[in-house]
Amino acid sequence: MKRFFKMILCLCIMFVFGIKGAKAYVGEHVNLTKQEIDNVWSYHYRNGDIWSYGQLPFRYANDKLVYCIEPDVRIATNDYIVYDFNRSGYSEEKRKQMELISYYGYKYDNHNDIKYYIATQDLIWRLSPDEEIKWTKGGEYGEEIDVSKEKNEILSLINKHNVLPEFNDSITNIKVNEKKEFIDANDVLRNYDIEYSSEIEVIKDNNKLIVTPKKQGEYTIDFIHKKNYDSGTFLYDNFSTLTQSMAIFGAPNIINGSMKIISDKVDVNIYKKDLDTKELIKDKGIKIKIKDLNTNKYVTDILEFDDGKINISLKEGKYKIEEIKTVNPYLINDGLEFTITKDDVSKEIDFFNKKQEGKILINKINENNENLENVKFNIYDSNNNLVDEINTSNTKTASKVLPLGKYYIKEISPNYGYELDKNIYEIDLSYDDTIEYITKELDVINKKIKCEISVFSISGDIKLDSDFEVYDLNNNLVYKGTTINGEAKFNLEYGNYIIKEVSVPNGYKLNDNEINLEVSDDICSSKITFNNDKVIMPITSKENDFSYFILLFFNVIGYVFIKKTS
Repeated sequence: MKRFFKMILCLCIMFVFGIKGAKAYVGEHVNLTKQEIDNVWSYHYRNGDIWSYGQLPFRYANDKLVYCIEPDVRIATNDYIVYDFNRSGYSEEKRKQMELISYYGYKYDNHNDIKYYIATQDLIWRLSPDEEIKWTKGGEYGEEIDVSKEKNEILSLINKHNVLPEFNDSITNIKVNEKKEFIDANDVLRNYDIEYSSEIEVIKDNNKLIVTPKKQGEYTIDFIHKKNYDSGTFLYDNFSTLTQSMAIFGAPNIINGSMKIISDKVDVNIYKKDLDTKELIKDKGIKIKIKDLNTNKYVTDILEFDDGKINISLKEGKYKIEEIKTVNPYLINDGLEFTITKDDVSKEIDFFNKKQEGKILINKINENNENLENVKFNIYDSNNNLVDEINTSNTKTASKVLPLGKYYIKEISPNYGYELDKNIYEIDLSYDDTIEYITKELDVINKKIKCEISVFSISGDIKLDSDFEVYDLNNNLVYKGTTINGEAKFNLEYGNYIIKEVSVPNGYKLNDNEINLEVSDDICSSKITFNNDKVIMPITSKENDFSYFILLFFNVIGYVFIKKTS
């Protein structure tokens, strides 16, 4: 009877719209085929009783899977014609529901087993007048096939059909080469395919999106509802016979979305390195700030190096690193300018610090504050390693550049005629971040070697107290002295001298011989002797004494006579 009314309806429509209008509903003939499914039966209940039942197969119309939409009608022919689904008798609302069931049902992601096929057909049939459907392996009382889990999964997806991923319409900043994960709290990302630029890497892992921009730029990631449908929804029927209607379902009404990724910053890795060794300085406490030279404003707070590294992200522009604080033994870096271009994907910057260094200045002088040249000194570090050798000049003499630390200075060889300074001097080149260069001065005085000279003045076995003088070769008086009890001792520096005796006691003749003396390493203790002869007086006899008195007498007489006659 139902088929009869369908045929009457078709004839009426053709009559109203004419032959041309009817052709809009009549399509090609298709051959319906089926693939048997072993031992899967459906039982349909209406008014509390079984209304119909049958074995469930896969059915295909021209190799396309079709679903039964009339569970109460038998298949009477395999010859079908394609019609618009509006001729099925189902409302527009139910058509949309069937499209959604088909879309999320069998063959959707991970919905590929027989139970999802049963669940899909079950949900479509429940839009018919069926009150209940039971699935069994065999007869009415055979083992039931439970597809409630599969149906609930399909219905859950249907309920979220118009829900987009949580991050739809979002705008997110991600620096170049940064990997960022997005977890969809709406739990629908798995329902979408994604489309994006080749300059951004996007990985969709179930309900998680992993995004990594490869270059600076703005990128759109489109969310495209997965395709699980044919080109449209059509009815397969043959109104010439009483046969079951079949349908193939196209896309339900779907919405797509997108998100925007802005990548306008790049990773900037700053490495703090020793200028000489080029190795990382891992000491804690070195701090910097970074200034944007285009705006003359700082773009960071104070940053501290961690294990010799700082990582920040910066936009395209020109910048300067300014060092705020350094650590012993390094000097403050005056700053370093660098540029980020739009083509940069990262930036590696070596920011060097020079170790503070110093010199030791040795001022070698004599007791008259005169500089001494060619005095050799050795400089040793705290481990007693020889680090420098110095020969003094006619002014302060500098060591080579030395690292900070304690040093010990030792005189190795003095000038000729000078004593060796046996002292060991300690100099500490200690850190001072207020100055660029450390210098420490050392004044070392050398005393001249003085040799003991002994002068003796004698006359035979008699020791005389005589005066003597010492002259250098330029006839400069360098010493004068007197022998006491025949002896005098004094000191002379290295050199050539002339020693003269200048006075002797009465009764002795002065020794006018000049003695030449060389004072040196070979002759450092000398004894000089002046021998003085006695003065020799004339010897008289008694006869001579008598003649003397006679002569004296006549002289007196002569004097008296002259006085009287005058």
